[in-house]
Amino acid sequence: MSLSVNETISEVAKLLNALDEVEVLRAQGDVDVIMIKLTIASFDSLLLLNYIAETVNANLISWAQYRPGSVEALADPARALHYRIMSKSESEGTGDAVRVIEYFGGALVKEAHAAGKLTISDANRLLKEWNVMCIEF
Repeated sequence: MSLSVNETISEVAKLLNALDEVEVLRAQGDVDVIMIKLTIASFDSLLLLNYIAETVNANLISWAQYRPGSVEALADPARALHYRIMSKSESEGTGDAVRVIEYFGGALVKEAHAAGKLTISDANRLLKEWNVMCIEF
């Protein structure tokens, strides 16, 4: 039994929020388009997410939320730059967007387990739901 699109998005958002200095601002989508908007203040987390996005063929896009040097940007530099992880199906109704996010989530699960943030049983539960190779005992 696999997770629904909304359950998958929610699980991936939880995994993202568990990374150092990552905050998911919004996560939404359907079988054709999934978008997760977030801030990333840690360079290590940014590097990891870029690597995973490139590996699973998801888009990681960034944009300035505030004008450089503005009061808002100076007050909270981490929130001055926003990111969006996006997956879009090539053809309507195929569910390709969900599959890419499942692969993205699978990579996050393996990283969370390696960092001691997920037990092997919790990690394997998600990996099985997403049909991603489980972690060896």
